[in-house]
Amino acid sequence: MQVVILAGGMGSRLKSRPPETQKCMMVVAGAPFLTWVIRSFEINGFSRFLLCLGHNAESVKEHFGSGQRLGVSLTYSFDGPTNRGTGGALDSAYDLLDDQFLITYGDTYLELNKVEFMDAFLEMPGSGLMAVVHNPGPGHRPNARYEEGSHKITYTKNHQKNVGFDCLDYGLVALNKGLLSRYMPNNDRFDFSDILEPLSHDGCLRGLTVPLSFHEIGTDDSLLKTERFLLNRHQQ
Repeated sequence: MQVVILAGGMGSRLKSRPPETQKCMMVVAGAPFLTWVIRSFEINGFSRFLLCLGHNAESVKEHFGSGQRLGVSLTYSFDGPTNRGTGGALDSAYDLLDDQFLITYGDTYLELNKVEFMDAFLEMPGSGLMAVVHNPGPGHRPNARYEEGSHKITYTKNHQKNVGFDCLDYGLVALNKGLLSRYMPNNDRFDFSDILEPLSHDGCLRGLTVPLSFHEIGTDDSLLKTERFLLNRHQQ
């Protein structure tokens, strides 16, 4: 199955980021962070990736090329002259999408078994699937509510609407192209959440609870923690 990586962020909260360096190209544990993201899927048998990149991100393509060095196949989609947001990036890449695909982020390393997630998605025809962490704990604002039995997810990015919510979006979603096109806003710039929220409210988004933590590089502090994790993990 195709893996779509939303990697257009510049990392405005990263004070250590050199000017004009894409966030996904920050060197973490000896390699651009995007390398680790790709490897986390490759070790589960995924080999085809679509990278959705922002403006002036040609350096990413220059570095990774066809993906041959990593043993994978890489295809690229660029926003154009302006940043279109995570949802707009999917709109820009629409013609390159397979009928079914996984979506993740270029600044997040996920530990879960992606094959098990994919299999769960394939058993739920007509719905999208979101990985969620139940009761994420201090420091995390829940943005989803998970219903046992039906596995239905109600999702929102508006923290004023999340009363009673008990789950956090883990950073991995599976969709089919038909659902994506049905809920794609007719705007030039929008977020992926602008697709997921109405999708969930119409009962077309299911959830899979996962116990494992994720590792991200959104801030300098989280980057250092993620680097320590990756160094320890790959020295074992």
